Amino acid sequence: MDTPLITVVIPTYNYGRFVAAAVESALVQTYSHLEVVVVDDGSTDDTRQRLTPYLDRIRYIHQENGGLSAARNTGIRAAAGEWIALLDADDVWHPRKLELQIRCLGGPPPEVGLLATDSFTDQRTCWPAVDETPAKVVQFALEDVLGLCRFAPSSALIRKSCLEAVGLFDATLRSVEDRDMWIRLASHYVLAKLSLPLLFYRVHAASLSNKCAQMERNELQALAKAFARIPALRGRRLLERQTYSQAAFASAQLFRSNGHRASALKRMLWSFLYWPLPLQADGGCCVRPRVVLNMLLRMLRLRAPEPKLAALTVSTPPPLPALPTPAEKDAPRC
Repeated sequence: MDTPLITVVIPTYNYGRFVAAAVESALVQTYSHLEVVVVDDGSTDDTRQRLTPYLDRIRYIHQENGGLSAARNTGIRAAAGEWIALLDADDVWHPRKLELQIRCLGGPPPEVGLLATDSFTDQRTCWPAVDETPAKVVQFALEDVLGLCRFAPSSALIRKSCLEAVGLFDATLRSVEDRDMWIRLASHYVLAKLSLPLLFYRVHAASLSNKCAQMERNELQALAKAFARIPALRGRRLLERQTYSQAAFASAQLFRSNGHRASALKRMLWSFLYWPLPLQADGGCCVRPRVVLNMLLRMLRLRAPEPKLAALTVSTPPPLPALPTPAEKDAPRC
């Protein structure tokens, strides 16, 4: 079997308490033909001290703080590998993750540019059992990755030549940069996911997923860029409305999970205004109506005995970006 070199890129910023576990999980992989590049994005904590025991087995790069995208790009540019395996400093891999991914890539389809895996977020004392039989591989088209987060960045194994072809991570995005990248990759290559739980995705107070407004703002920026620049998406107004509806639905869930009920309700109703018909994310035609009703009832109970119904009034959702003008169509494309 072919054994291509894999470069593991680990960006870190003030994650000294986590980064050693991430590095360790890369170094103990059963697939040994790899290099580990850790990019310290200007940490001010004890990150360097925590990495000292590993400096003879990793490449450590320190740079001024530029954000997650800039740190990943530094690691990708420094990579010698044919494949790039992303690993965030607060996540941990199953010891067989890379082995199973490379084994999967050894067969058809050869045009896969990215292969991800399933993940889990609950803390466990041991890794879940891995079925030795061939696991299911799910492929994603461009339309599939527009409105939903299909996999975590730390699960992704990406062909370096594909990253170079579509351009590296957008450093202007301080979150959702992975979604932007998946959309650009999917516009040229097949994206796939191996249905095995090979990543522990750590959720904690400092996670970007807790920054609701920032995530939403960057999500809308990434979608606007995609529909303006990717030829296969231009002029597809129905798909655009469905995508923005799905984004509003996801944003509502994020606000709701962080305790912002009024903001969550507003975004749920935006989702209906964009697209009143069932969405793929609904999981059924009645999910969104039930969620809205549940939110309303909870808010009314919280405001009892005199609920302020005026507070539930929903403003008009942000307008969809206008169709690109002829001048915009000649702009650089992803």
